[in-house]
Amino acid sequence: MFDAANITASPVWLRHGLRLATTAALLFAAIVRLDAKDDSLLADCRLYLTAEEDAQKSVTVRIAGFSGEIDPVIRALTQPATTVRQDETGLLANQTFTKPQLQPSRADDLLHYFVPSAYAPSKPFGLLIFMHGGGRTTPRDHPRHVVSHPDDDGESYGLQPYFTDSKFIIAAPSAPWKEKTGARWNVPSADNYIRDVIQECSYRFNISADQIFLGGYSMGGFGAFHLGQRLNDRLAGAVVFSGAWKTTHWKAWTGLPVFMRHGKNDATAPGTEGLRSRPRFTDVFYSRSAHQRLTELSIDHLYVEDDGGHSLRGAADAMSQLPR
Repeated sequence: MFDAANITASPVWLRHGLRLATTAALLFAAIVRLDAKDDSLLADCRLYLTAEEDAQKSVTVRIAGFSGEIDPVIRALTQPATTVRQDETGLLANQTFTKPQLQPSRADDLLHYFVPSAYAPSKPFGLLIFMHGGGRTTPRDHPRHVVSHPDDDGESYGLQPYFTDSKFIIAAPSAPWKEKTGARWNVPSADNYIRDVIQECSYRFNISADQIFLGGYSMGGFGAFHLGQRLNDRLAGAVVFSGAWKTTHWKAWTGLPVFMRHGKNDATAPGTEGLRSRPRFTDVFYSRSAHQRLTELSIDHLYVEDDGGHSLRGAADAMSQLPR
């Protein structure tokens, strides 16, 4: 019969413990009245464990309306989900979300992967989620370049060459669609979106939960400065290329290592010899200031500044120092 001690010690409750600590009592009260033979009720319980607060309310109403034996449901909830994990390696472009719970809400979003040849589903790999640059209407297939091969001229534009022999999978998701802003990784929905990307990658690949990094370039660098703080408890580190920030709470980086790269010629005045003019949206000032504050707070970080501009091109020296 119902034993709260056994439930709280189970893998599901350990996995979701922090998130559900304040709502566990409500679920216990509701679940004791479940009809274990009804698959829809089991689905409701699983949905409750992963849903946001607003969605939990309607699920709780459905759960509370049933009665029956709960032991089979508890066993089903505490058993690891069976997943047929992706074993293909190399460049996987224009991929859709495959986890059933995510497909309805993420049908229009794309993910682009680079999976090193050493990857096998039996071995957990680290994960680098890298947020692309661009603007209001940058298309969803744009981040393919993040995981691409070097250009024809031999210059490395994407991150693939630096992770070929690593134990990290790179995932480059398309930014949340928001045509009213050029800071699409900073919109309120971006928090949940990155959480869903983590879920999708963990469903599709064998990902080590302790080795998940979040990075970004340009518009994605704005997002990395922002989301690195907000998702600190989910991440092992952050990577910021040519990023910027407006307001921030530097102590929120505590415990999260940060790698920053910026080109000193990111912003250049019109008429500068040999350089294309560019406004100061992502001036090197931002990374220099971040470096200063993180140093003052003794927060673990590495800052690399080079002679480049606002591009991943020419940043080979910096990228070669990326922890992997």
